[in-house]
Amino acid sequence: MTANPTEVQRTTLRDAKEKDCKTLFFIQQNVETNHDEKISKVTRSKEIWDILDMYYDGNEKVNRMKLQSLRRKYELMSREEDRRVND
Repeated sequence: MTANPTEVQRTTLRDAKEKDCKTLFFIQQNVETNHDEKISKVTRSKEIWDILDMYYDGNEKVNRMKLQSLRRKYELMSREEDRRVND
């Protein structure tokens, strides 16, 4: 960008910032509360999008860890249920 931006450039930048702020607001208002800590300090909508994308899609390692966690929860629930039935 030039040292002296034109009025069109200033308007374009202002509009882009406004759209980003609106998008940021809508994402923050509609995301599940368990993600608040992850996204509370983020200042750009693209950053939030990337964080949520990684959480929901993630990479292979993240997906394996989530699956392992869910299996563990299931096993604990099954054991608890078995104890209740046997008592």
